[in-house]
Amino acid sequence: MRFVWASVTRLLHAHAGISGPLVPEAPLPRNIESIGIGTEAYALVRSGRIRPKKSVIQRFRGGKTLELADGELLDADVVIFATGFTQAAPFLEEIDPSPDRA
Repeated sequence: MRFVWASVTRLLHAHAGISGPLVPEAPLPRNIESIGIGTEAYALVRSGRIRPKKSVIQRFRGGKTLELADGELLDADVVIFATGFTQAAPFLEEIDPSPDRA
């Protein structure tokens, strides 16, 4: 199964043309929600109109300027807070995935 997901991951990366900081750190299916950006965003990255940067924001310095944790100052039109949020529904009953359940 890992081989199948690794193949799907490679195909998605190739199809959308994603690389660098846009590639999820964990393989699919764990980060399946990480590919939710439309393919037009990837085209803008390839053209250079969007320059993705994966980092930690130290502070907003005013205007469009951000200070990153490594001290780099960056002017940004848009900041996407990709926090790694995972939805949970503890009020739903767990289902045993084993094939021999009654």
